[in-house]
Amino acid sequence: MEATEAAQCCSTRSDDLRSLIRSDLDRYLYYTKRTYSPRAAAVVLATQPGFLATAHYRFGHWAHQQRGLKGRWGRILHLLGRRPVEVLTGISILPSAHIGRALYIAHFGGVVVGPCVIGDHCNLGHDTLIATSGRGEGRGAPQLGDRVNVTCGARVVGPVHIGDDVMIGVNVVVTRDVPARTVLAAPSPIVVSQRGSFDYVRYPDDESDSDRNESVQLIENSEDTTRESKHLRQRLGPAQRP
Repeated sequence: MEATEAAQCCSTRSDDLRSLIRSDLDRYLYYTKRTYSPRAAAVVLATQPGFLATAHYRFGHWAHQQRGLKGRWGRILHLLGRRPVEVLTGISILPSAHIGRALYIAHFGGVVVGPCVIGDHCNLGHDTLIATSGRGEGRGAPQLGDRVNVTCGARVVGPVHIGDDVMIGVNVVVTRDVPARTVLAAPSPIVVSQRGSFDYVRYPDDESDSDRNESVQLIENSEDTTRESKHLRQRLGPAQRP
């Protein structure tokens, strides 16, 4: 999807605003296995924070395209509702973002969408960030294609282009262009030690907890074995090692 194609969300017509909101609603109806009705729409609005946040964004983006008194009052209403919506949903979408049809935000909380371009039928998980980043000539906003899935903990920042049908995995930080149909995964966790969480997970009488003490003893025995093996290697020297 080219950046110019996202201009469909910048129409000044109220009919287009309703069409965009309906396309978002259809995604939530699909995932919740409901068919459209006024009652189903009310249930989605009351139970799906992503839909409420997206509808508020749609109105704000539309209001910023209006001129005259209508646009001024629309922007004021959007501004007055911005903080309550953020508190209720944990989602912040700036009206300067250009988002295509049928956006789906799966969960409550931690979603921040700044100036960017997002294509049609995209998914955002919780604790995701899509925003402008960089300095000088390197500063810019992300451009996401159609059907991009941004899963929880992911970050897409700076002037990057994400192709269509890209899967951005958990905790992935994207700072470079990604070709279409790519699946991204974060590096595997790095083991820094085997000393466990004993210094962090404390509770009354933990030192008399037999299960905890047994686990501590296993760590100590393992460390003793490691020290003895290291000492033996140092004593034998490289020529005498088996």
